[in-house]
Amino acid sequence: MIIFKYTEDINVDTAHISDELSDILYFDIETTGLSAKRSDLYLIGCSYFSDSAFRTQLIFNDNGTSEPEMLSHFEQILKNHKILVSYNGDTFDIPYLLKKMEQFDVDTTLDNIQSVDIYRTTRKYKKLLRLDSAKQFDIEHLIDFQRNTFISGGDLISAYKHYLSSHDESLLDDMLTHNHDDIRGLISISEFVNIPHIPDDFQIDDISDTIDSITYNCSIPKLPCRITESLNGILVNACDTHMHVVVPKTRDTEMKYFFKDYKNYYYLPMEHMAIHKSMAAYVDDAHKEKATKDNAFTTKTGSFIPCPPGFHGEIFYDTDLKGNRFLSDSTELHEKCEQSHAYILAVLNKLF
Repeated sequence: MIIFKYTEDINVDTAHISDELSDILYFDIETTGLSAKRSDLYLIGCSYFSDSAFRTQLIFNDNGTSEPEMLSHFEQILKNHKILVSYNGDTFDIPYLLKKMEQFDVDTTLDNIQSVDIYRTTRKYKKLLRLDSAKQFDIEHLIDFQRNTFISGGDLISAYKHYLSSHDESLLDDMLTHNHDDIRGLISISEFVNIPHIPDDFQIDDISDTIDSITYNCSIPKLPCRITESLNGILVNACDTHMHVVVPKTRDTEMKYFFKDYKNYYYLPMEHMAIHKSMAAYVDDAHKEKATKDNAFTTKTGSFIPCPPGFHGEIFYDTDLKGNRFLSDSTELHEKCEQSHAYILAVLNKLF
């Protein structure tokens, strides 16, 4: 076994992983196959924060027989941390190491430590991030992370097998560089775990108003890259710790409000509206008919804004009950209050 040590100067917001950066251990493994029983573990890369920097160790199986020693050394590092961060580690790396620990009778805390698998977040938001694939390399590309090299897994396996017989330093350098890039990249994409927390943690800082729109300027958990999306004409632009939500206004427009208890209403065909049965009693039978859910409405002309799914309020429609949903452009939506917070929350819950 040979241990290679590095120091990383990387600044990331890990508040949604742990309040204490020193609690976190990042890790990634390299193997000659997917099955722990039928393949070899040849590299364990790990990194933790200490003395104002990330301290990285690459634990290398230099002779093909060092797995027990590697596992024991990794366990000594692991037991000093509370949270294990990986990329697809819940599916591959952790189960693989657990089987290797069992195979070589190495006592471990690996099965009790809290795991944060960043892949579980990125795959969920693949569409939002406009990605076809959510491999670690794809996520790194979003933040312009620069790898020193890119070598496929198959080439790495071949390189390791050749190294065992040749001890070619160039092959060793390729393997170390790849695993080191994986660790550096893993740390650098930590902030992607902040994305699911945006709906819970956003705060409206101020609201600006124009004739055509309302803009909500908000504070959010730190994002690693810009996210832009639209929902029913509502534009969301989020970057770093700032988010702007621009809500368009539909002015001087007639909208329909449908009564839910339509059985208590009568429809007046000539007026193209419905009235309550208490008022319909004074209308001649020839000019009224029992309302249905499709015509039990009244109309209102004014300024309206799109209504996001899940928002509870007085809903207006531009056509019928299958049409677009709107809210009356009320004073509360222009102020920092419970109503405006609930409106933005409904938008974010749909997007995030």
